[in-house]
Amino acid sequence: MNRRVDEDTKIVLLQRDFLYEVKTIEEDFKILKPRGFVFFEPILESFLMHSRNLYEFFYVGGNGDKARASHFVKEWIKTPPDEIKKWIIRINQYLSHLSYNRVIEKYKPWDITFIYGHFKSLITEFLSGVPNSYLSPELKILLK
Repeated sequence: MNRRVDEDTKIVLLQRDFLYEVKTIEEDFKILKPRGFVFFEPILESFLMHSRNLYEFFYVGGNGDKARASHFVKEWIKTPPDEIKKWIIRINQYLSHLSYNRVIEKYKPWDITFIYGHFKSLITEFLSGVPNSYLSPELKILLK
């Protein structure tokens, strides 16, 4: 971080904004999973956008205003597996609506079960390392 962020701000970010990302990806997954490869696009876009947000939170380093998992769990250093890197490239291309690659790739199947499972396990691992004082009851439920 370029500037010092106080503990209260970090707690709000985790208990409100991080929780929102997690809840959204979970709810979107529940809607998309039974549909197979025919997706209602706004829900798919939401799932992919929030997956990308979690990817940046868990894997992307650097300074700036963006919160990172390492701001909460000091020893958090993760390298994304090649398979998830491939999906993130495709997600970024898909979310760029006015691109030719989106036209070409748009209707290929999405392995939402893999993407969801990957982030679900990262969420659990991350929350297991977060100091207890940062965890709200809703975040603690995600550890179960």
